[in-house]
Amino acid sequence: MKNQFFSSLFILVILWAGSSALYAQKNADSAHYYYRVIVLGENVSKVDSAFDFYESRYEKDLSKGDSIGAAYHLEVIATGKYNFGDLQESEERAVNALSLIDQKEDSISKGVKKRVLNLLGVLYRGRKAYKQAHELYEKSFELATKTSDSISIVNNIANLLRDEEKTGLAIDTLNFAYQMALNFGDERLIASAVDNLGYAQSLANHEDALSNLQKGLSIRLKNADSLKIFSSYRHLTNYYKDRNLYQKALFYAQKTLSTAYVYKDVSYEHEALGLLLELDANSNNRRFKYLNDSLKLVAQQRANSYATMKFNVDKERQRTFASELKREEERTRYIVIQALAIVILVIAIFVILMIRMRHKKEKVREVFITESRIAKKVHDEVANDVYQVMAKLQSHSNSNEELLDDLDHIYSKTRDISKEHSLIDVRFNFEEQLDDLFRSYETSEISVVTQNNATVEWSEISELKKKTIYKVLQELLTNMRKHSKATHALIKFEPAKRKMAIHYKDNGVGCILEKSNGLQNVENRMAALKGRITFESEPNKGFEAKMII
Repeated sequence: MKNQFFSSLFILVILWAGSSALYAQKNADSAHYYYRVIVLGENVSKVDSAFDFYESRYEKDLSKGDSIGAAYHLEVIATGKYNFGDLQESEERAVNALSLIDQKEDSISKGVKKRVLNLLGVLYRGRKAYKQAHELYEKSFELATKTSDSISIVNNIANLLRDEEKTGLAIDTLNFAYQMALNFGDERLIASAVDNLGYAQSLANHEDALSNLQKGLSIRLKNADSLKIFSSYRHLTNYYKDRNLYQKALFYAQKTLSTAYVYKDVSYEHEALGLLLELDANSNNRRFKYLNDSLKLVAQQRANSYATMKFNVDKERQRTFASELKREEERTRYIVIQALAIVILVIAIFVILMIRMRHKKEKVREVFITESRIAKKVHDEVANDVYQVMAKLQSHSNSNEELLDDLDHIYSKTRDISKEHSLIDVRFNFEEQLDDLFRSYETSEISVVTQNNATVEWSEISELKKKTIYKVLQELLTNMRKHSKATHALIKFEPAKRKMAIHYKDNGVGCILEKSNGLQNVENRMAALKGRITFESEPNKGFEAKMII
């Protein structure tokens, strides 16, 4: 008996769980079905059942304290009321939905806020309260995270610009929305954007207006988007009416009325009949339509102070002011930190470059000092020792003349090395020092010619650069005298404001350029001061060098 009891209990539990799951699934299916009835206009004969369903869901969530769920169901009801022409009820439900989630910041609440603010923007636009509509659209766009939402809002903003007679800007915005929709690939969004684009273009007599209107209608007919087909017929009616093509306008006006009959909604029927009255030849009918629209506009303007005004956009602004101020402070703090970081980075880069430059200059100075020290040591020790040996040998009558000549040659070489690498003082009369250098390489077979040396303001050039110029020219002239067999050498100075070019050329035997230690030293000296030197030479065509420092 005990086992039988537990077995029966287990079966009951399974049946209860199964029935609960089936109920939940049925409820979800019903929500999806009724959502398509209300929002997409499918199976409009079930619209009353759909509203009843969402009303019950709203009341149930409200009784449980689920304000987010209640706000969502109110949002669906408000959208449905708008779609079926009950604008006042739509606005009241939308405002109530906002009040339920006013202080909530979760993703679901933000999604509801975004859609409700967009809907209120549409309602305000219909009442010609354009300033408030812009504010609502902007707030909605700030909350948009999905591409489809952004496209819808941009589309609505463009329609608002069109109503404000900013037709050019409206067309540009709708072109942008159309491209976004094409990239996104949603045919409903594409149809909406291209239909609105065509209507805005029709107001500007754009050549693509009609093709875009027809394109939008074609997509909507293909997708059986009956709720939006009414809008396409209405736009085509106005397109032909504005061009005095009354037969075609009448054709689409009749289509508009037929669509309104499908919905069994008085507001759609009223609008469709109004289009037909405008096309009627009877002046009384047209006058009635004009007066009716005028009274409707007055009523709308009065209603602007009703539900949404009662909720008060300014109140919303006050509530969000603190958070906006906080965001602004954070943004300002971020900008300041970013600016400081950039300044610090720039200073750091500048300091590093200065240190590197100073280091290079110090290395050049050290090279000059080292060369001078070596030159002095060669002169003081090696050359003097050789001279003493020569003096001793000369004191003996049986001295070997050939040995003496060799020692004399060695002495001359050490003297030349000492002179080549000795320390030079370039602070005064540098022009004369260069002239002395050039004359020291002239012989009966070699002439050294200079140009523009006297025109250079040597006093404005740093000591380090003058030392480098001196050493580089010395190296080139030494290379010329030792290897080139040249008879003429030309050194031309071309001074400029910040840099100076020096052109060296001789008529020697030339060579196939292979950088020897001498030429490599010349390049290193120039690179250390951010200068550069180039060489050109071919066999039997002389040697050229051009330096810029």
